[in-house]
Order: sequence, then C-alpha cells, then structure tokens
Amino acid sequence: MPKLLQPTDQVFNTSDFAVVATLLDYYGLPYSSRSLNDYLHHHNFGSLMTEIADCLLQHGLDTTLINADPNLFSRQIWNDLFLLDYPKTSPDKLPSMNEVERVVKKGVFLKRLLPSTDIIDGELAEERPVIISYNPALIETIRPQSVSHALLAPGDADHYTIYEPNFDNAVTLQPKQVVLYAITQVKSPDPTASSIILSKERTPAPTAPPGPLPEI
Repeated sequence: MPKLLQPTDQVFNTSDFAVVATLLDYYGLPYSSRSLNDYLHHHNFGSLMTEIADCLLQHGLDTTLINADPNLFSRQIWNDLFLLDYPKTSPDKLPSMNEVERVVKKGVFLKRLLPSTDIIDGELAEERPVIISYNPALIETIRPQSVSHALLAPGDADHYTIYEPNFDNAVTLQPKQVVLYAITQVKSPDPTASSIILSKERTPAPTAPPGPLPEI
C-alpha cells in the first residue's frame, strides 16, 4: 500500500520548517526543534532551498536540488545577498564560498535543469514527495505575490496534491501546469528560489537527530 503524506502535527511559523518536518515524518526519520533550527535559517529575502536540502541531508536523506538559474555561481549575486543579512560586513570579510558551493561540498547533488512535470512525476511514481519553492499567488490569485515552500504528492493524471503550510495547512488538488508555472515564475533575488528538491532514503537510516553544530 502506498505511503500517505500527512501534514505534520507540530505547529511551525514558517513553511520551510513545516515541509521539512512533514517530509521527515513521511520517511519516519527523527528530528527535533533544535536539529531543524541548526540548518534552517531566515533571511531578509526568504529561506534558501539550499538550506532545506542540507537540512534533509543531515537528517538522513540524499537530496538533489533542481535549478536552472544562471546566477547560481555568481559571486556578485551571493555577495549582495550576504550583505542584505549583514550590511555592515567589510568586503574582505565576505564568504569565500557561495551557498550552492557550500552545500554541494557537504553532499547535496545539484542538477542544472529547469523543473519539469516529467521530473516531478518520476519522483512521485517512486513514492518520493517533492519540495517546491513557488509563488503562491500563481496558485490562487487572491494571495499576495511572495515566495513560499510546499510539498507535492501524487494526485491524478492532470493534478498534483499540494500541501501548503502557509495557507492554513491546506492540502488540495491543483493542475500540474499551474503548479509548474508557480515554480518557474518565482521572482526573488535568491537564485535558489525557483527550484525543487528531490529526496531519497539513505540506508541505514539514522536513529536519532543529527548532533548539535560545533560552536565557533
């Protein structure tokens, strides 16, 4: 019998925490509020898909980021984003490695492809839900333009089941092409925003959340 995707019972204030917790529950992987907070951070421009992919990786899933933005490795773009968070940083203190390079070095896979229904359908056929970064206003026009996170599960031939934590934890059926448009038309200074994350169980599965990060 196929596994069912059940939104997390825990209450989170942000969509990134909710989709990560829901996916880890789906795979039966342990986590804690501390372990999620270690890897998920909030920025002036939103949450990074790279951080979500890294968080899942540290909790026992092999993850792949699907993203076609040509600015993924632009040092200027990443420097500008870093300065949005830390505007008083002097130029000589900017990170030597950008965010994508950081998580790839840790083990996240990167495929420079445009998200597609073929990629998503292939994952869902293997009972692997897909995390998306998307513009919710392109799902429901009454919503404000923004960037959020959701989780896709199988629907029918023409629809996906979409779990949207930022909208009353709604679980609805939405047309595949509408969902894809909402993913690919995200407008954000973050080059990881218009992307999807694929995940796969790793064996052996961890029996406890990852330990605390070392103090710097």
